[in-house]
Amino acid sequence: TVMKDRLQLAWNGVELLLKKAEDSLAGTPFQVPVGIVNTLIELYNAVSDNNDELKTQIVRTQERLSVMEHELAKTNDTDSKDLMKGFAEKLATKLSELDDISKKATWKKILQNEQDKSQLNSIFQYIDEQIKDFQLARHSYMYAKSLLTADAFDSVNKSLSNQMDDLLVVPWQKCVKSCSPDLPPYLIVIDALDEIEGKAGAEFLRKLLMTIQSGHLQGLKFLVTSRPDPELAKLCASFPPDSVCHLQDVSQEQADRDIMTYLHHALPVFQNKLELKELGRKANGLFIYASTAVKYISSGTPGEQQDQMRQLLDPTNDTKMSEVPDCFDPRTLIDKLYHQILSEAFVQVQKNHVEARLKLLHTILCTEERISTSVAAGLCNAINVRDMEERADDLIKKLHAVLYVKDDKVFWYHASFPDFIFAQGQSSKICLMDFNNSSSYIEDMSCDAASHHALLAQSCFDIMQRELQFNICNLPSSFFNDSQVPNLQTCIKEKISGVLQYACQHWAKHIMKAIPKEHKVILYKMEKFLENHVLFWIEVMNLLQLSKQCHIMLQQVIECIMKAREF
Repeated sequence: TVMKDRLQLAWNGVELLLKKAEDSLAGTPFQVPVGIVNTLIELYNAVSDNNDELKTQIVRTQERLSVMEHELAKTNDTDSKDLMKGFAEKLATKLSELDDISKKATWKKILQNEQDKSQLNSIFQYIDEQIKDFQLARHSYMYAKSLLTADAFDSVNKSLSNQMDDLLVVPWQKCVKSCSPDLPPYLIVIDALDEIEGKAGAEFLRKLLMTIQSGHLQGLKFLVTSRPDPELAKLCASFPPDSVCHLQDVSQEQADRDIMTYLHHALPVFQNKLELKELGRKANGLFIYASTAVKYISSGTPGEQQDQMRQLLDPTNDTKMSEVPDCFDPRTLIDKLYHQILSEAFVQVQKNHVEARLKLLHTILCTEERISTSVAAGLCNAINVRDMEERADDLIKKLHAVLYVKDDKVFWYHASFPDFIFAQGQSSKICLMDFNNSSSYIEDMSCDAASHHALLAQSCFDIMQRELQFNICNLPSSFFNDSQVPNLQTCIKEKISGVLQYACQHWAKHIMKAIPKEHKVILYKMEKFLENHVLFWIEVMNLLQLSKQCHIMLQQVIECIMKAREF
């Protein structure tokens, strides 16, 4: 039959892959069962009269395998060797699982068992996803190779136009020449464009559009997301109507379907259970609610996930509808979820320890760049910095649904979380237990950003007062250029702590954002700094290759203080 021929063609791609990877697989447990292609054909014959999800999945997988054969036929054995080995191992494992199922009974009988049928569908879904990942990884490898060959990384210090050409257009055009024309275009997602400072987001989008219109990025598609921004909105007004999607225009039904698809994929423990539908109902079309709920639920064992789900769906955690204004407003929904996450993160914390943890949280959210927990602890001016760092680490673990660590720095998943903390609304107040006298009390989790910036400015001066010193790196002579000093970067890391680096770079920005009534205290510390440590500060900024910022920072602070005095 036609399908048999297609399956045989698809299997040619599998055999080609396994042949290329056979040296890597030799002597490993990843052996492909003999005659598996016949097993595949028999399975398809068994489902050929159905129009269900399994048949659709098998056909889709077959089509991807056929495309893969075309790709692999052009691949040099030395190219992407690790990629092929990894994919071959995963494919062999799943085909062995498929072979094991086929030995239970006839396919007709096996397909009558919903559990077996569900397992089969999962196997083909997994293979399908791995094929896509393999193709993208190879493509990425080729692009990366072109990028390295071009060797134009100094473009990061050039104009946006040069960066676009040197780092995207030129290497992509070299890469695309060796790609299969049958492959679908690759989608590049550019998220949160509005979070770039000033008008740089709109400038980037404008340049990207010009590059796309020039025809130099064939084979790529772009999905750009942003919160409402005047400059971006003005630029998007020139787009065709079908090129722009406003979140508020997406129908509730479509949003609900998308959220349920996401929940089914993200929470397999609750497949086909009523709890999943209830969670989708609570999300009420708000994806950030569903995404945060998944992070909240999915950490831990299946049993712990069940407990987290029950806790989240517990109606006693919800205020009665009649008492909540705009209870279906997206802000209210996500605020209630953040309220619950914070409540559980602080519920076991002793009352006398809550303030320190809140200070850590507010510091992480107010700093001018993403920082490590050790820098956060240092900025809190604690006597025992190590203990404060351990508390920060524990806090991040408890707030895993909203915060995460990457490259030793703390990030938040969504801008709505700091928005919630800085809003200072009623929803940020949580009820906690004082274990010393078995009584409850209300704690406000919100942060007055201007006041906290004042605290951070003072902390920066305290840190510089303690740690700055003459010739901080013990350089042998001032007559040598930095480039002539051996192992200078290693010495900088050893002698200039992370928290001192932060304080030296950002004290001025915290002053500018501080509440004016705190300027008197800050000015006293600043005068001491200028009297005793300003030259040591300039030395550190020079070692960090930021000496040009010194004049700018001082000028900005003077203007800020003079402006504040006018009021």
